[in-house]
Amino acid sequence: KAAAALQPANPPVLDTLAWVYHARTEDKEALTVYQRIPASAISTLTGEILYHWGVVAQEAGDADTARRQLQAAVGKNQDFPGIDDALSRLRGLTLR
Repeated sequence: KAAAALQPANPPVLDTLAWVYHARTEDKEALTVYQRIPASAISTLTGEILYHWGVVAQEAGDADTARRQLQAAVGKNQDFPGIDDALSRLRGLTLR
């Protein structure tokens, strides 16, 4: 929280904070952290950050955001921890 207070627009810092909330099953709080990422920075996010955002959104019940972020994550054509899970979650969201 302290790092996010010092760097409130830093996507990697916000991702770390949100992922901690996710680990504590506080996904709605985590989602609000991701929503603080500046719109101008979204296109520069790594596949891993987008994957985290998608997981949090899905767990918080926001299927549209989850689908959008997971699609963006796999569309980066980057290998990142969780890519297989991202693809699996995306298939599950597409089937709904």
